[in-house]
Amino acid sequence: MARARPAAGALDGLTRRLVRRLAPVEPNELHLTPIDTETFIAAAPALLESYALRPAWDADELGWLMAMARRRTTNGPLAFARLADRDGREAGLAAYFAAPGRMALVLNLLVPRGRQTDAAAQALLARLDAMGCAGARGMCQPREMDAWIRQPGVFFRPKGYLVCSSRHEAVRRAAERGDIYIGGLAGESWARLLGERF
Repeated sequence: MARARPAAGALDGLTRRLVRRLAPVEPNELHLTPIDTETFIAAAPALLESYALRPAWDADELGWLMAMARRRTTNGPLAFARLADRDGREAGLAAYFAAPGRMALVLNLLVPRGRQTDAAAQALLARLDAMGCAGARGMCQPREMDAWIRQPGVFFRPKGYLVCSSRHEAVRRAAERGDIYIGGLAGESWARLLGERF
């Protein structure tokens, strides 16, 4: 693996020179700044309110999730960031594992419905690229699919499926139209059992 890294770096550099559009560029309309765990915990629940089906996390539950997620180290340390527009207004949050030379794992990109999801995805990819990450992977919410499809160098790989069974029609309809928050911190990708060697 160690021998492959210099060759991969050289290949990446050559590819960037030949296909310039593959290199992420930070958007003008949004910028991303690091935040601490407490800031993420305080702001995240409000960004989930636009989903009909979503976790009912309180601060203690989110704090526990973060503490457990921090134990995973394969993709680098757990980090959080705030997206803001040019006027300083909050435009979203991101949670990810990342380190230079590693494949970043994006847990969540939380953007309010109707906001600049394209620019948010672009800003996050540009940040991970600037950190020197080898690439990034993560789960995409249905409402974000259109934004991610437009990002250069992004491709989709089906990995998991969800079966939803409920006697409540409102729950079934929300799931059918993709108005459900799943994956990321509401899933299991943050767990050490799914990414660490013991």
